[in-house]
Amino acid sequence: MDDEKCQAPERLSLLKQAVESHSTLTEQALDGQGIDCHLLGLKMEAIADGFHVPELFMDISYTMASYWKLSTGQVASRTDCIMCYGPLVPDGYAVCYNPLPTHINFAVTAFNCCEETNATYLAGNIQNALADVRALLGNFGEGQPERL
Repeated sequence: MDDEKCQAPERLSLLKQAVESHSTLTEQALDGQGIDCHLLGLKMEAIADGFHVPELFMDISYTMASYWKLSTGQVASRTDCIMCYGPLVPDGYAVCYNPLPTHINFAVTAFNCCEETNATYLAGNIQNALADVRALLGNFGEGQPERL
């Protein structure tokens, strides 16, 4: 959204592509096709059955790929409320959101003990990004999310 060389029609096209990609990934996860959950299930089953944890789970690449610095989740509710949860790792963030018909409630959390994280700063940037999307959609008469 901040690239001055990218005109509004291209931004809208890119936004639509991102929404479609996210929708596909969400559907896959809901169908049990999320790779992270599958691997976690295999690891937990090995532990529960008393087997040695396979080497894959001890590999540094797996450890790095499983270190979620950003955890996001929609907690859908028809009431105008805010819910939140904590980050998964000490230097991470958690963003809980609830899209409502006229606005989106969201909460950002981070541990105070980590100097690299700043929940207030991230929340401000999310708010600015949402305002940018609203302005972009408004320019094309696409103010309602259903039209994406």
